[in-house]
Amino acid sequence: MEITVEPNEGWGNARVSNIQRLCENVALHFNEKLRDEYKINGNLTIIYRSQGPRAFYRWSFNGEPDEYKIGLSAKDRFWSQFAYQFGHEFCHILHNFDVVSPDNPNSWFFESLCELANVWVIRQMSKTWAYRAPYQNWIDYRHALADYAQGLLDAPGTQYSGTAKQWISRWEDILREDTSAFDYSRVSQLSYKFLNIFEEHPEAWNAIRQMPDSHEKMSTYMKIWYNKVDLEDNNT
Repeated sequence: MEITVEPNEGWGNARVSNIQRLCENVALHFNEKLRDEYKINGNLTIIYRSQGPRAFYRWSFNGEPDEYKIGLSAKDRFWSQFAYQFGHEFCHILHNFDVVSPDNPNSWFFESLCELANVWVIRQMSKTWAYRAPYQNWIDYRHALADYAQGLLDAPGTQYSGTAKQWISRWEDILREDTSAFDYSRVSQLSYKFLNIFEEHPEAWNAIRQMPDSHEKMSTYMKIWYNKVDLEDNNT
């Protein structure tokens, strides 16, 4: 994957070359867990977007099948925030959001997976930067990455003592029918239930690449997804 960062004064004192290296590192952590047929290839352009992070549909910029565009609102040298935002938006590319119906009532679930992705990748980077940081002088920043991820996990709004099944029973119908009920902290309560699974079995990102564009509720959606993925991904 070729990543290009467009210059913009909105980046503050963050160098375009540093943003590029950071995002390349985030993408690497996902791509290296994917089998060749599921790796993300092509050209990805990153722009500054003051309105907030966003993965753009190809139709919005006349993109080719191997072209991607992501907007980030992070600025200055807050590398943890850059990784958080880019990890989330890159996950949208992973689950092929560009071919998913915009009105899919399971969009809240796709967002929850992206909230899982950004915490997962930051925690991975906090470990791998001990021996392969983008720059030698960034090695010690791995501790800040670890603290940032832990802060997300410890946030009061993301705490949920019940099981994933109980959470879905409580919130699925509400989120499917009322988009105003969506809240990132709320869906992160579900996301973080799966963190241990993806940390123990990072090959599970291959299954994310095979998510179906189904409008069925989770009880049926999961069965459709299970039957769609490659045999070697069924266990995850």
